[in-house]
Amino acid sequence: MKDDEPAFLGFACQGNLDEEAAYTICRMIETVAWQIRADWDWDSLTPGKRNYGSLINISLLKVAWRLLAQKGQLNLQTTNDDIKRISTIAPLVGLRGLRSLVLQNNLVVDLQPLSGMSRLKHLNCYRNRVADIGPLGHLRHLEKVELGQNPLTSMSVLEQLPDLRDLSISTDQVGGLIQCKRLRCA
Repeated sequence: MKDDEPAFLGFACQGNLDEEAAYTICRMIETVAWQIRADWDWDSLTPGKRNYGSLINISLLKVAWRLLAQKGQLNLQTTNDDIKRISTIAPLVGLRGLRSLVLQNNLVVDLQPLSGMSRLKHLNCYRNRVADIGPLGHLRHLEKVELGQNPLTSMSVLEQLPDLRDLSISTDQVGGLIQCKRLRCA
């Protein structure tokens, strides 16, 4: 990897890239692929596919990464139960310019890869498997957070978000919100 290439490319090129990370990378490419090729039609991202890593074309990935890095928003929401859901967001590391990220209806557990996204204002991780939202404490500019339908263990980190104006949770999470004594209400 060259010094001017993002760490993401090294991550994508590693020989032992697991299938979950490879699938997330493919979904990321898919969000900008129409800007790269007008005839884009990637039918390869179907359930049961076993080797998503083989779909990653490094030259295509470099172009896609430049486009992704310029975007202020990224939507990786799964809207159809027939589509495989992403379980890791590790490939998103380095997308520091994102202001809006939608991860709704996936299988994401770990939000740590988001901790460097200091410009993020809106995060939708409704209906995932997130228990620990501690990494959100680094995202001081978050204004809107959607956390419903996640098995959260604590919401106290929300008290560290000075710009938080809009919080969406599910009824089963109200008890955790009550524990937040210093959470500002706008």
